[in-house]
Amino acid sequence: MSVRRLLVLVMSLLAFGCQSAVTRPGVPAAPKVPPEAAEKIERLGCRNADVKAFVCRQLGEMGEKAFPAIPYLVKLLGDRSSTIWGFDFAGTEVEQTCPGWEAAEALVKIGSQAVQPLIEAL
Repeated sequence: MSVRRLLVLVMSLLAFGCQSAVTRPGVPAAPKVPPEAAEKIERLGCRNADVKAFVCRQLGEMGEKAFPAIPYLVKLLGDRSSTIWGFDFAGTEVEQTCPGWEAAEALVKIGSQAVQPLIEAL
């Protein structure tokens, strides 16, 4: 991760604040959450699209250990809030994504545990 991206995420978090996804209405209660996933799941409630997309990516990197985040990731699938991560030296965007796309990628990386919750969400 570039220093610039990290700085943007930290500044966004400080500027917009985050509401815990665990306490958000309409989000199901999570099973026992491993400590390494608990903080990330809480940040999924943030209003900032950059933060949500970044956290989804982190959860995806955790793989199967992120299984408690499945209900929260499923809820984010429809979030198409555009976010741009990074710029090259000419100022051209390098990567454009959204929390919904990153949530989908994370669910794929979590694996077969995500299949039944996805079916139920249909």
